[in-house]
Formats: sequence, C-alpha cells, structure tokens
Amino acid sequence: MTEHSAPVAGRRQVWIDEGAVDPPLVLQHGIGSGAPSWAPVLPALAAHRRVIAWNLPGYGGADCLADPHAGPADHAAALLGFLDHLGIARCDLLGHSLGGLLAAHVARHFPARVNRLVLSSPAGGYRVAPGAELPPALAARIEDVRDLGPVGMADKRAANMVGPDTDPAILERVRATMAAVDPLGYAAAVWLLAQGDVAGWAPGITAPTLVMVGTADRVTKPDGVAALAALVPGATQRQIAGAGHASYADHAAEYAAEVNRFLA
Repeated sequence: MTEHSAPVAGRRQVWIDEGAVDPPLVLQHGIGSGAPSWAPVLPALAAHRRVIAWNLPGYGGADCLADPHAGPADHAAALLGFLDHLGIARCDLLGHSLGGLLAAHVARHFPARVNRLVLSSPAGGYRVAPGAELPPALAARIEDVRDLGPVGMADKRAANMVGPDTDPAILERVRATMAAVDPLGYAAAVWLLAQGDVAGWAPGITAPTLVMVGTADRVTKPDGVAALAALVPGATQRQIAGAGHASYADHAAEYAAEVNRFLA
C-alpha cells in the first residue's frame, strides 16, 4: 500500500492511493479503524479502478479538526476539501460503519460529488444536537479509550467485530488496527457518530446505492441495516453470510466481489 500525506487547508491529511482507473472509489473507515484496515480488499478493488482510502481526521497521523465536537457537516467539508486537493470532482464513495454515516451525509447534501454509493454496515447515528450531552453508550466509548487506553479498548471490543469462525490472524489484524487509534481522534469520531442521522438523510439520497451487512454483524445488526436501506430510494441490499461487522476483513473475497459487481 502506498501512503501519502499533505497539508490541506492547514491540516495534515493522510491517505492510501492504489490503482489507476477513473472514476476513483473513495473508502471511509469506521470508528475503531483507519485507512490500512482496507488492506484485505484493496488489491481486488484496485485491480479495476483507482482506490483512495482516506483517514478520518485524527486517524493514521491525520490532524484532528479544530472543534473536538465537530459533526457531520465539518467532517464532510474536510473530505470534500481533501478531494478538491486531489482534483476529484466526483467519485464513487464507500463508507463502512461510521464511515457509512459520513458517506450518507455527503451523498445526501452534496449529490453532485457522488456517482455511486456503498454503505457497508452503516452506523445510523444518534441524532444528538450539537452541544448536548452524549448518550451513556457513547460516553462509555470515550471512557474506555481514556481509562483502558487504545490497547485495552481494543482487547475489550475487537472480538465483537468479526464473525464466529474468523481466523485468529484476521481477528489479530482487527485488534491491532483498533489498538493503534489516537484517543483524541477516537473521541472526535464518537461525537460525529452522536450527531449522525442516516434515517433522516436516506430518503434524499439520489445516487445508486448498495447497502451491505454481514449476517453475523453484532454491531450494526442486519435487521437495523435493512431498515436503513429501505429508506434509500432504489437501494440494492446484500448480506454476506457469516461475516461480522468487519466484513471487509473476515470475508474479504466476498466483500470485494459484491462491491466490484455493483460498481461494474
């Protein structure tokens, strides 16, 4: 994988860039992850197109946003500013989990920038108003990474990310990626999750959309993902048998095949 970094609007951004065929596919990772987490599917995806895996602010060495409580609009501005830096006016957009929440926001509010949309086990968000208190479940996430540290948090949460029959080496990759998060970036991502409202944005999405989930996903459960997908006009739904939340890792071949089939 080829990692790049550059200052964009005064803030360091970090990304991986593979392949060559346009339109590019932009990948957005989840809350306990980072751009390198896409390694299991990058070769299969980049064989057909240019693939750009973007680190969310505060991840992978990328600078955090100025406001630690920044919401979807600020994160979308960061993503679009990054794409402008690369000269990309329009792309295919794939977001996993929290990245799916942000991808849905971008597709809804900036439709001219998105050709096709893939929502992979999308997080729905909690519709918390800016400045309001976090719900207990989200406050606990910040407490975990603060009190346990990234390694302890990863030890506690990683097993929930994969399916029941996952190779231990794949689980270890997921755990190691989670253990490498920056606590400040992780906390900022929790605030992004808190302010998300995918159910509210979904009916206004006009891009052709694929919604994917693993049948063994214990984080964004299949029934909840199906309910979100039903709100997106004309969305295609696919389930990956036996895959957990990190379906791009524990069922990489099936995951890449579904994405390539949709984008083709």
